[in-house]
Amino acid sequence: SDLNELLAREGKATALSGARLPIDEVHEIFERRPNHFAALEAEAEAFTSVLDPGDDLFSALKAWLKREYGIVVKVLPVATMPNWRRRYDRHSQRLFLSERLSPFDQLREVAMEACLIRMTVAVAGEIQALKLSTDEARRLARFELGRYAAHALMMPYQSFHAAAHRARYDIDVLRSRFGVSFEQAANRLTMLQRPGTPGVPFFMLEVDNAGN
Repeated sequence: SDLNELLAREGKATALSGARLPIDEVHEIFERRPNHFAALEAEAEAFTSVLDPGDDLFSALKAWLKREYGIVVKVLPVATMPNWRRRYDRHSQRLFLSERLSPFDQLREVAMEACLIRMTVAVAGEIQALKLSTDEARRLARFELGRYAAHALMMPYQSFHAAAHRARYDIDVLRSRFGVSFEQAANRLTMLQRPGTPGVPFFMLEVDNAGN
């Protein structure tokens, strides 16, 4: 999963908290609750209005980061970033992306960074509500919430919900319409749990090449 990749590429070992690893605590809490964060959905809708991205969210996000925070997005060769998907250098104010990422994943990484900057208060509130037991678990939850917010920004709730209904939940149609990957569109379908306007209650299970 992306959480496991986060730990691996940062070279961080997790310490046991009772009988559980922090990553297990985060997984268990997220699996027990509905995959819907109303505050992040509202923030994503407001952010979309500010960006006014048209058909090019990636360029709109890069321009926003540069204009509002002086952050420049730069894609680096795999040889330069062999173990990272993205890395933010606070000193130079540059957000580095690995060229190994697909255009869809590059968009999600930039969207995550922008959302975590803009939605600091909302993300902190959601983390507090989860009542996690360790700082490491809270760090991992922040990553997961950042990814959720990125998907909400890339595929705004109302338009994605309406498109999913019209397309009869055809993921190929949805990924093409919103310019995202199959996995991203499938993941977003599991988030359509807004009270009053829910989608089909999907559950997503990710399996790697080894069958894990």
